[in-house]
Amino acid sequence: MPKRIVALGVAGGMSIGCALLNPTAESFIKVKGAISDSDAHRPSGCVLEVATAGNGAVIRSFDVEPEFEKGFTAAPGFHEYYFTVRCPGWAGIKSKPYELGGARNASIPLDLGTFQLQERK
Repeated sequence: MPKRIVALGVAGGMSIGCALLNPTAESFIKVKGAISDSDAHRPSGCVLEVATAGNGAVIRSFDVEPEFEKGFTAAPGFHEYYFTVRCPGWAGIKSKPYELGGARNASIPLDLGTFQLQERK
């Protein structure tokens, strides 16, 4: 194999390795979960919000189905985030905070579990 191709392969592999191991780089985070209501129905029109735990600023919002898997880009380093599900006619449900970032494997989603809607607005 020509030396140039080998050198490019090695350089490319090193770049990918550095990006994965560099905690100061942005991270792509995948999360999954489910939503159900107290009557075991499948709610519709729901939104998943991603917020920083420090100041509560919403950094991303997604329209979601009762079973969802979504991804977002997190700021460099490790930060605490929480997730809130809001569905029409129901009070919002907020998750516990999760510390996310760094070299987390984006191909394996973080399982948020089931958001159980209980209180009507």
